[in-house]
Amino acid sequence: MNLTKKKWLLPVGAVLVICLLAIAVVTTMTGTGSEKSEFLSTFQLDYAKDDVQLEKVYNNYGWFGDGTALYQVTLGEDGATLTANWNDLPLSEDVETLLEWESDSITLPDITEGKWMFVSRGEDSEYSTNVSLCVFNEETETAYYVTIDT
Repeated sequence: MNLTKKKWLLPVGAVLVICLLAIAVVTTMTGTGSEKSEFLSTFQLDYAKDDVQLEKVYNNYGWFGDGTALYQVTLGEDGATLTANWNDLPLSEDVETLLEWESDSITLPDITEGKWMFVSRGEDSEYSTNVSLCVFNEETETAYYVTIDT
């Protein structure tokens, strides 16, 4: 290999390394802060992000953003007020069916008194589903937040 061919290897290699580092940084920037913000925004909850306690129970999101996650959310005494306009339990048949499909990875506790809200986040088709579900347990003042992206 002559000298002129070697000159372009270093700049091209440097650009590739920088691109790979940038991709790695962007894909790891989904911390608890952004998950809290997404939760509050998705369910249109007027609540301070710092007052929400979000604990990851399960998360298998991959490189391309597909996956399923379950979080336990503590809203405290305000939970009943924040979810007052949601649907009363039990869940609809469609939501129950979706949870059955995901039952290998996500299992919600048995909640008898509470509220729920289901949000479709984009255009669903036979090939993709992007949804969020939140179930609020009035007895324990704990919510369970589910995201599914396929």
